[in-house]
Amino acid sequence: FKVTASDGNTEILGSVTMKAASGVITHDGASGSLAISSSTGPVTLTGNTYVDVESVRFTNANIGLSNDDDLIALAANDLTVNGAVTVTTTMDVTGNFAVNGDKFKVAASDGDTEILGSV
Repeated sequence: FKVTASDGNTEILGSVTMKAASGVITHDGASGSLAISSSTGPVTLTGNTYVDVESVRFTNANIGLSNDDDLIALAANDLTVNGAVTVTTTMDVTGNFAVNGDKFKVAASDGDTEILGSV
């Protein structure tokens, strides 16, 4: 454990364990930012955990809000939106387009359309 007298920089060779029920790391400098980094690989959070950035919550492979933390679910080659989507400009779809599996389909290759049900 070493603290440099001239600037207050602290070096710890072991781990730091916070025992409080709710621990806080606070950056209260007049300017700049707080960075958590590793010189040997990614920074990993383990356990039943999440990270809040402003009002956005990241939990495992989900992105959402603190009161609805799975609005977007991520998986390999897959993104699921668990809520309503509002499109305020043009939406481009480069692959096949399907509504509810097979209720309304448009083929990307030629624009052929298939509709199940009444028109």
